[in-house]
Amino acid sequence: MKIAYCGIPHTGGTYTVYRLLREGLTEQGIDLRWVGLVPPGYQLNNEFQPETNFGEFVQSIPDCQSQSAEDFIKHIETNYRGIIINVLANSIQTNAARYISNKIIKLQIVHSITPATYRAAKSINDYVHATVCPTPRIAKDLVHRMNLSSDKVFTIPHAVNLSTFKEVTFDFF
Repeated sequence: MKIAYCGIPHTGGTYTVYRLLREGLTEQGIDLRWVGLVPPGYQLNNEFQPETNFGEFVQSIPDCQSQSAEDFIKHIETNYRGIIINVLANSIQTNAARYISNKIIKLQIVHSITPATYRAAKSINDYVHATVCPTPRIAKDLVHRMNLSSDKVFTIPHAVNLSTFKEVTFDFF
């Protein structure tokens, strides 16, 4: 199964989430690929060139959001069985959830506790199959404050690659 992860390679939290998800899902036979909506001529920074093996760009049309959205939706429906949307990461990709066929599995990830993020999650909630939150606090807020159905909201903590940390021992005495 091939699943799209909305976003492009960058230094930061949502791309770290993608890398860890890709690693875990690959073991399950799932091909998680990043899909970025970018302007013509967009180039990744050199440090991210190796990441081009794990995703692709959909070219946006400057000053034409509706055509960019149509092209993005067609790309997803033609090439993927599922999509993971990072709420508020890109407005076209977030709103595409409303129009992508329900035959495509649609998940949203709510990464932060800001009111704007919660409102954006609520605005597409009826168009996604599930909402994933990295903390119980976010899940609780979405259910109790934003009235999302608890049947569709799941807490899945972010993974941590422990190999990047040095082992530390403490000698208290």
